[in-house]
Amino acid sequence: MTDLSEQDALLLLKKWRESGSVLRIISPSAAGTLNAIGVLGGKDERLVLGDGSNWRFDTLIDGATFRLSGPEEAPASVKAASLDKYECLLEVTFPTGESFALLEIKGPPQ
Repeated sequence: MTDLSEQDALLLLKKWRESGSVLRIISPSAAGTLNAIGVLGGKDERLVLGDGSNWRFDTLIDGATFRLSGPEEAPASVKAASLDKYECLLEVTFPTGESFALLEIKGPPQ
């Protein structure tokens, strides 16, 4: 995995927003794990991901740290997914220790 600066992470997120890339989010929490497919919205440090009707993930990423990798380097919480379907993985970790991963899907989702 490669550490990314906040500026580089924001550039990658901007690219995904502008291209309409389809992403899988995996966000483990005490209440359960969000594992869903959607497109990215929001602006700058506000990240909004959703499918347009059924669910929405909305958070500020200011102060987070970022790591970029190929899907083969995914953390254990992500490896349950079929990794050959993904281009890359962006792991976002907050100072509280909470984290989520965004995986860029190759082609249309199945």
